Amino acid sequence: MKETSDVNDGPLLYSSMTDSDLLRLLETEEDHLPREAVDEFVRRGERMIEPLTARCRDETAWQTDGNAFWAAVHATFILATIGDERAVTGLMGALVQAEVRHVEWVTDTLPSMFGKIGAPAVEGLMSFVADEKKSGLARWLAATCLCGVAVRNEAERDRVLDFLREVAGHGDDY
Repeated sequence: MKETSDVNDGPLLYSSMTDSDLLRLLETEEDHLPREAVDEFVRRGERMIEPLTARCRDETAWQTDGNAFWAAVHATFILATIGDERAVTGLMGALVQAEVRHVEWVTDTLPSMFGKIGAPAVEGLMSFVADEKKSGLARWLAATCLCGVAVRNEAERDRVLDFLREVAGHGDDY
């Protein structure tokens, strides 16, 4: 017997899974995680934030090979889909880990992800950009994420652009 017989069975299948089983899908579905599973993560929202954040911040999750590698990538995208201030910590972790490992699926889309979150992401990104202990490329990526916020959030635009002008005026190598 098939797990699902048609599209309508998908949401029911995922809604009946435990949180642990749903999280396990992140490691088994490679780049084919079904949209219905993502929708279920988002529906569960609050209780998924912590385990998804942990996955995004876990250095070893980004270093694995095979199917398990996709878990951190999926966790990043799901947090961005949830898309509010609760996702910022995990996305900041993803910024660091994806930049170090050159995971372009993530680094190329982080500005848009942070742009969706808007104002709640600004302070953390500014602190990251200003932290000279961080790598220049990671700081540059954080600055790009600030640009994503400025593009999508008019209320934050002047603040972000003033900050970036100030940083650029210091002549730091980002």
